Order: sequence, then structure tokens, then C-alpha cells
Amino acid sequence: MRRFIMFAVPLTLIVVSLAVSDSNAVSKNQVMKDFKANWTQAEGRKLQSMEYVGKPRSFLHPEGLVKVPYKAYQVKFVDLFEACGLKVEYIFEAWYRKDSTYVQNVYSSHKVLNEPPPPEPLKDEELQKHVRGAWNMGSGNYVSKIHSLKVDKQTASWEFCNPKFNVEFTIQVLGGDMHEMEHELYECTSYARISKVGEKVDVLTNLCKDPKTGNEVQCYYDNHCKKLGKRSAVQPLAWGEVAEKIFKKGICEVTSGGSTGRSNCDVTSVKLVKDGAFDEKTKEKKMRVEFVAEYYEKNAFRKSGDEWNYETKYQCIMEAPVFFNIAYADKWGFKNEVSWCAKADGDCDLQMDSTYLGSVCKCLGPEAYCKRQTEALNERKRR
Repeated sequence: MRRFIMFAVPLTLIVVSLAVSDSNAVSKNQVMKDFKANWTQAEGRKLQSMEYVGKPRSFLHPEGLVKVPYKAYQVKFVDLFEACGLKVEYIFEAWYRKDSTYVQNVYSSHKVLNEPPPPEPLKDEELQKHVRGAWNMGSGNYVSKIHSLKVDKQTASWEFCNPKFNVEFTIQVLGGDMHEMEHELYECTSYARISKVGEKVDVLTNLCKDPKTGNEVQCYYDNHCKKLGKRSAVQPLAWGEVAEKIFKKGICEVTSGGSTGRSNCDVTSVKLVKDGAFDEKTKEKKMRVEFVAEYYEKNAFRKSGDEWNYETKYQCIMEAPVFFNIAYADKWGFKNEVSWCAKADGDCDLQMDSTYLGSVCKCLGPEAYCKRQTEALNERKRR
């Protein structure tokens, strides 16, 4: 009986020791050494703490056509996002094969530890740019234009130190068929979601509140906006800086074969002589202007072997239509169908068909060139 008892006690001890022994276990120090050697701190963050958690787990992981025994150990660290002060606690696992060979660090979970102050709100100018640029303006023959946009509310927050902005705004949109002169003016309460990651900005907009459910849905003017009545789709063009730019650019293009370089053409002044009425059918109006322009004329005259290559200055009167393109450009432009006049009260019945301006414009300089030009024109008249 005594022998049996003495034999039984050591057997029990042997069984217990096998249960707690793990010949494949990796030490805490080795796990931390392997983890740190294969861990890289993300840019813009600062490590606050790192510690061994353990919690070993065994599992089978596929390698090729077979599943291999693996063991994982947890490591915890806290990162500070320096741009916004956000602190995040991460749990990673260090993976090992059965023979204790290190494989890789694998993300497991994270937890936000604080709530930093919200980012600075976007300025109205930047909001306007982002929202206007992302607003869907229609398709096919249906065109629309933002008439006004007013920001009503802006909420800023962080997503892992990337700023996010929820924007509520009131927008008025003029929309209708491109061939119609009057379009419907709509007013919508709309929303935009703006996120910034580095220099990249993403904008989700065209969201309206459904009047029945209160949910944010894709905006449809007729369903989610108020109609404010018909408005002219064409913006009036009065003489001023915009009109002057249109004529300066257009005059050079039509007289220089499409080129507007300084060596070919430079309109130094332009003033209105007579303003015409707007034609609603053609979306055009005619303006008669007086301008002074400089052109580089090469070999304009040849006589007795002489060649005249001068930067020549002319003073001209012209009448040309400007048109409003609703369908595409949505702005006023110069129409390349011009007639030229010799004087302000004359009929514009001389059609421009070349870059030679001598027959319809007054030559202002250089004097020798103007003189030769007059002689050449008189010779042509005598023929």
C-alpha cells in the first residue's frame, strides 16, 4: 500500500509539470526585441509608451497548400498625433511559427484615448471654392448655374488627425434647358462633407434634406428645393473691364491668325463707340468700338527690292458681335465675324479677310512705313 502511494504522488507531479511547460514559448524580451526591430513609427506621430501584453494564442495559418501552427503575442503602444494632439492606443500581435521563428507584426485593434480640440473652421472663401467646384450642375441639354451660395453652419472634427467638416448652406441655382432664354431659380438647403488628408481634399455634396423623412438624400431641384420663379439665363453685358478684355483678345485673334502673342498683336486701347441691343434669339449683341493696336507686319509692301518689317500701329473702327454661350462656357465671348469701318459714323461693310489692315485702318506709325503704305494704296487705286 505504501509503495503504491509513493508511486502515485510522483506521477501526479509529472502530469502537472507537462501542463504548464511550453517548449515553443517565446520570451517577453524576445517578443519586444523582434517587434521593435520590425516596427516603424508613422510620420507625424510620437511614441508615448510601448509594453508587452502577452496573451499568447495558438492558431493555424495557411502557407501555400498547408496550414502551419502559429503563436501570437500582444504588444501595446500609444501614439501621439502631433498635428492635433490625438492619442491612440494600438494593440498589435507578433506572429511566430511553431519553431519560434518570427514572422511579422500584425495590427489587432485600436482605441482613442482623448478628444483634442476641433480643427480651425474653413474660411468662407475656401468653402465656397470646394462646394461650388463639386456641385453637380446637370447633364445633356439641362444646364444650371449657381446664383448664390451662403454657408449657414459648419462643424469641424478630426478623423485620426485628418480634419473633417460638415457644412450646411443655402444655395440658389438657376437651371433649365440650354435653348431657353429663361430658367427656373431654385433655392435649396444643402449639405457637404469635406475631408482633408494632407493636400488632398474630398468633397461629398449634392445632399438635401428630404421634406418627408428628414433624411439627407441626393438633391433633385423639383423635389427638394423651392421655386423662386423664372429668371433670365443671360447675364447682361455692359461696357467695362470685361467687355474690353473680350474685344482686346478677340481683335488680336481674328487679325493674327489665332495668335495673341506680343510679336503679332497688342491692342493698347479700346473704347466704345456705339452699343447695340441684345438679340434674345441669337443671344448676341453688337458693339462698335474704336481701338489702337500694334502689329508686326512682315513684307507687307515690296517696291524696288525694299522689304518693310515694322511693328506698325493702327487706329481702327470696327463693329463685331459678342455672344453669350449658355450651353458650355456660360459667359460672353467674341464672335469671329467682323466688319471694319473707316470712320465712326460709316457703314461697316468692309469684311476683314486678312491680317492686312491698311485699307480699313488709319496708320499711326512708323511714319516712313505709313507713307509707303499710302503710296502703295494710291498705286492700287490707279490700276
